[in-house]
Amino acid sequence: MFLKTFQDLKDIIVNKPGVYDVYLKTNEPVSEEKIQIWESLNGLTLPSDLKDFYLTTDGIELGWYSICNEKTSAAGLIKINKLEDFKSIKLNCINLDEETKNDDFEMAN
Repeated sequence: MFLKTFQDLKDIIVNKPGVYDVYLKTNEPVSEEKIQIWESLNGLTLPSDLKDFYLTTDGIELGWYSICNEKTSAAGLIKINKLEDFKSIKLNCINLDEETKNDDFEMAN
């Protein structure tokens, strides 16, 4: 499912005017054991759809370039990191007004 979606997107992008050198990089899937280890080390449980993604491919990268006046430049990049590069973060938000609660933005370590 995930790979087909990215392949379909690549097929759309490659036919756009001025687009050059569209690439799609995938990786070997992550094992269920490695996902469990990551969850244990980070104290988090990945959502089922994200687990399914990593069980399909360990990250993905879709990129493309454009040519304008004979000059090639990076035009776009969609990337989902490898599991080992996926880090949890803790956000410390400051209440800017008394009516706004920013507790929703706090993530586990």
